[in-house]
Amino acid sequence: MPLPAIAILLLTPVVYILGRWEIIDTQTAIAIAAMVLLAALLYFPLRYRTRLDRHGQFFALAFAVIWFGVLATPVLKRVYPAPAITSFEVQRDEIPYSLPTSILGKPLEFKVTGHLREGQPHATRNGQWLLRIQRPTGRPLSFTGQLQQSWGSPSPDSHPLPQLRQSRITTNIQVPSLPPGSQIGTLQVTGQAQPRLSIVARPDNRWPMSWQLPVGVMLLLGAALYDRSSGAGRTASALTLVTGAALVSVLVFPVLGAADATFRELFGAIVAGALVGGPVGGLAAWILGARKDTSSKGSKK
Repeated sequence: MPLPAIAILLLTPVVYILGRWEIIDTQTAIAIAAMVLLAALLYFPLRYRTRLDRHGQFFALAFAVIWFGVLATPVLKRVYPAPAITSFEVQRDEIPYSLPTSILGKPLEFKVTGHLREGQPHATRNGQWLLRIQRPTGRPLSFTGQLQQSWGSPSPDSHPLPQLRQSRITTNIQVPSLPPGSQIGTLQVTGQAQPRLSIVARPDNRWPMSWQLPVGVMLLLGAALYDRSSGAGRTASALTLVTGAALVSVLVFPVLGAADATFRELFGAIVAGALVGGPVGGLAAWILGARKDTSSKGSKK
């Protein structure tokens, strides 16, 4: 394996350790790790550009820059969300609650934080909430979330006290543009949760799916053209395979459920890309390769 590839692949666990130990900011570590992994995916197919002529190499490098920029942007938008517009707290006895005018008229992301009731120390607690936004026209919008805090059993050797195993009290929800007069009409809280929610409203800066899918198809077509021109498609480093895996990872990464980007979320997206995106890219490569073979046979006749 070439030395640059080894350096790229070794950098990811180093960044992970630095982020876990909080030597560098965790969000920065996640962003660096994601960019390094994208660069590693792109590095191997790009080695075959030397088989192209000078103009072909120029277009291959230009496509690589576009490829990296398109796939890196959603990841960075997830790791570094837009600044908050405002924050407010909704209590059940304040319903209906008129939404601040500063957040109306634009797509939003609500970071909703619930509050569990005080209970016995180190006891598992759960709760659920339902939030319904009423608009002057149209059907109301309903959102749900769960609260959970669970503890592991103590270990006399390493951890004499119970350790927090899982804590999930914050949920991100995407809210479409709301017209003036919109208000929270329902707040239902069940389980061991307090009847109130803290909400941070910020612009939803994610690309809509109506953009992501066409852009993904164009990247697959460009990757297939590169593979057919350079011969990389006949190797395990086919750019079409890599693009399929990267596309699925990028699409999955923002929707895995955590309120803030985490390394667990990043690794989950990588696994999803390998299991689902690889076959998708392979199917695209097979279809385009079959078309090439058919056209070449027809030209010989």
